[in-house]
Amino acid sequence: MIISLLALALVDSINPSAIAVTLCLLAQGRTATSVVIYIAAVFVTYLGLGAIMMLGIDVVVPNLRALAQSRIGLIVQSLIGLALLVCAVRAPVLSRSRPRTEPKAANPAALALLGVTVTVMELPTAVPYMGAITILTAADLSTASWLLLLVGYNAIFVLPPVLLLAGHLVAGRRLVARYAALRARLQAGAHQAMLWVLGVVGSVLLVTSSIEFVVRFVLRRS
Repeated sequence: MIISLLALALVDSINPSAIAVTLCLLAQGRTATSVVIYIAAVFVTYLGLGAIMMLGIDVVVPNLRALAQSRIGLIVQSLIGLALLVCAVRAPVLSRSRPRTEPKAANPAALALLGVTVTVMELPTAVPYMGAITILTAADLSTASWLLLLVGYNAIFVLPPVLLLAGHLVAGRRLVARYAALRARLQAGAHQAMLWVLGVVGSVLLVTSSIEFVVRFVLRRS
């Protein structure tokens, strides 16, 4: 189990968005404290989301599953799936006409919010994290045990930004010239990957919820 969690954490740590934002903050000449605040926000947010998933979403919203299978729930899911699919198809055209913007967070609160936002937006693509949660759930561990393992997982998850900060502190501005090119490549890769994920998720959600709606509320009447 430990080896599986370690492998998943290492794969999950290759997070283009989190790394790209860290590179951007370093390239802007932000202090080490500013970058640490951002990384800490990512760590705490990802850990908190994992803990919520471990405790079970049904604890927070007991009737969520029943609502999702209701008439209104299936219609909403179909609309969400359609919106995701349209977004995936239209986004490449829209992205060419919009200039790329850089994070402008200037104070600790804004930096923390930036870390929270980046982490939450990346959660739908966090397949390794979902796998880790599944492994921990199946192991039937005590709360203290799975929480400790989850902390270790998240420590590995934020390791690349931490290493970037350490390298920046050691090498200083000699690395700044390379940040822009690396950040652009990471952002381009993350953008394309996100579009594919949105398209696949949207298609699956649209098709499955539509079929479920027809089977449950249309065919049964006839």
